Amino acid sequence: MSELWGVPAVPEHPAEVPEFPTHALPKPVALFVEQVAESVGVDVAMPGSVALAVLSAACVGRIKVSPWPGWTEHGPIWVTIAAQPGERKTAIKNVMAAPLEAATTSLVAEAMVGRDERLALLKAATKAQNKAENALAEAMNGGDPDTIAAAQDTLRARTEDVTARAVPALPKLIGDDATSAALHDELAANGGRFALMVPEGTGLFHRLLTGNGESLAPYLAGHGGDALRRSLVSRKVAAVEDPALTVLVMVQPKVLADKGSDDTLTWSGFADRFLYVAPASVLTPAHAGPRPAPDAFTEAEYVGGVTAMVEALWPLEAPRVLTLTDDAKRALTEFQKIQLTHQTLNRVADPMPGFTSKLIGAVVRMAGHMAVFDNPDAEVIDADTVANAWELGQYFNSSMWRLFGESFTPAGQAAELAIDMLGTLAGMHRRGWSVVQTRDVHKRVRELAVAGGIATCRQMLNSLAELGWLRLSEKDAWELHPRLSEHVERIR
Repeated sequence: MSELWGVPAVPEHPAEVPEFPTHALPKPVALFVEQVAESVGVDVAMPGSVALAVLSAACVGRIKVSPWPGWTEHGPIWVTIAAQPGERKTAIKNVMAAPLEAATTSLVAEAMVGRDERLALLKAATKAQNKAENALAEAMNGGDPDTIAAAQDTLRARTEDVTARAVPALPKLIGDDATSAALHDELAANGGRFALMVPEGTGLFHRLLTGNGESLAPYLAGHGGDALRRSLVSRKVAAVEDPALTVLVMVQPKVLADKGSDDTLTWSGFADRFLYVAPASVLTPAHAGPRPAPDAFTEAEYVGGVTAMVEALWPLEAPRVLTLTDDAKRALTEFQKIQLTHQTLNRVADPMPGFTSKLIGAVVRMAGHMAVFDNPDAEVIDADTVANAWELGQYFNSSMWRLFGESFTPAGQAAELAIDMLGTLAGMHRRGWSVVQTRDVHKRVRELAVAGGIATCRQMLNSLAELGWLRLSEKDAWELHPRLSEHVERIR
C-alpha cells in the first residue's frame, strides 16, 4: 500500500536571498545602478529596485501588457524598500528619480508656452458665462418664454466656450507623499497617471492605518486600473476612469514589521501589491571620504532612456497594449507553471499568498517596462526580456520570504508551525497511530490555540493532506502516510 502514497512534498522557501540580479536590467540601467551603488555605498538591490519603480513611472500609465487573449496586465509596479536609518535611502531615491523630475520640468516648460494667454481667455469666457447666468435669472423673473429661451441659448453657448477653453493643470509625474484625497486629485489632474515616491514611509502607513478620512481606494484602483469615483459634499471631485499609480515606499524595517503587516493592509490586498526588498548594509570604513561618481556617459544613457520613455508615452491619449512574441509566450507559460507549482507546495507555509498569486503579473509588468526602455516605441516583448523579468521576480519572491516568512509577521511563524505539526504527527505515528482525529492533533500542538484553535488545525491538516502527508478518511479523521515518521526524519 505504501507505494500508492508516493513521497510527500515538503513546503520549502529559499533560505537565502540571492544577490540582486542587475544583469537582468536593461544594460544602461544595470551599469548606472552598479555605479550608483558603489558611489553611495549601498547594496545594489536598493538603486536596482528604485530603478524598476522609475521605469514604471516613466511609462506614465500608458502601457499595458497582454500576454495572450483574456489576460491584460495594468502597467504600474509597487516597490517597498526596508532599510535602517542612515542607509542613504533618500539619496538613492533622489539620484535614481532625477530623470523623472527633469522630465516634469520639461513638460511644464512646454505647457507654459502660451499658457498665460489661454488663462486670460478662459477668465474672460468665465466672466461671460457668469453674465449669461445672471441674464437667464432675470429673464426667468420676467417670465417671457422667448426671452428665457434666448437667454438659455446664450448660456449654453457661453458654457461650451468655457469648456473648450479649459486649461489643463500643469503636468506632474512624481510626488513624495499625499493624502488619499490629494492623490485622487493628482490622478485626475494628470490624466489618471501619477507616481508616489516616498523616501520615508512611516507617515504613509500611519495615515492609512489610523483612518481620519484616509482611503485605500486611490491606491488599489491605481494598481489595478479600476475606475475611481468619489462623492464629497464639500467639493466636486473628478472621476478617473483608468488610473495608473506607481508607488515606491522606503521605510525602516521596524515600521514595515509593525505597520506593513497590519490586518487592514493585509485583508485589503494593499500589502500584497508591493515587491519587497531589504538591502544588506555594506557601509564599511572603506566608504569614508569621497567616492567615485558614476561615469557621465553611463548616467547620460540612463537619463536619456528614461526621458525618451516619458516623451514617447506622455502624449498618448490611451495606453499602448504590448503583446509577446511566440517564444516569449512559451517562456512565460513555463514560468507560470513553476509559479503555480510553488503556490501548491508552499500553501501551508506561504507568509503572503496574495503576493505569490500576483507575482507572475508583476513579472509581466516589469517585462513591459524594460521593453519600452530598450525601445520607447515597442509593441512586442521578446523572450529574453520575459526571462529577465522572471529572474527579478524570483529575487523579490526570495526577499518577501525572508522578510515576512522569517523576520516580521505571525505568518512566518505558521511555516514553523507546519513543521511542528509534522513532528507531532510523526510522534503519534511512531506510537502506532495510523488514523488521527483533528482534536487529537490540536491537543498536542498548543500553539494552535493562539493561532486560531481547532479550525486552524483542521485547515493545516487539510493543507498537509494536499502535499501527500495524510488523507481525509471521514469527517475530521485523517489517515497518516504509512511512512510518515520516516519522511519527517528525512526533512528535519
